[in-house]
Amino acid sequence: MGWKVFAVVHAMIVLKSIFDPATDERYGAFEIFSLAMSVTAGVGLVLYAFDRRWWVAAPWRQFSWLFGLYSIWVLGLFVWRLHDKPIGNLDAAIGMVGAVVLLAALQYFSWLALWRYSSMSESAVAR
Repeated sequence: MGWKVFAVVHAMIVLKSIFDPATDERYGAFEIFSLAMSVTAGVGLVLYAFDRRWWVAAPWRQFSWLFGLYSIWVLGLFVWRLHDKPIGNLDAAIGMVGAVVLLAALQYFSWLALWRYSSMSESAVAR
């Protein structure tokens, strides 16, 4: 049940980022790459959460490692952008640390679901 809730929340976040009217600017290479990674990870996450097999395991295994590297890169960029922000008080510092921890947890659990999905045996899914 927990993976299903996480998959639905992840799908809602990805859909909001696609159809967000506040982003009225053009997408660059980083945004397009991030969107492709997020949508593909969302598909794998939903397939894992609902025990469905689509395609063979090898591409998903490779994608899970690519997504892991991408997650480390995004987390590094996020921390890099926060490092020069002025911290006015303790609440702001706690909020920044909380944002980093939340992003790291979301990326980790997305990667974990992709890795587990790529490791599932064909017989475990074909019911």
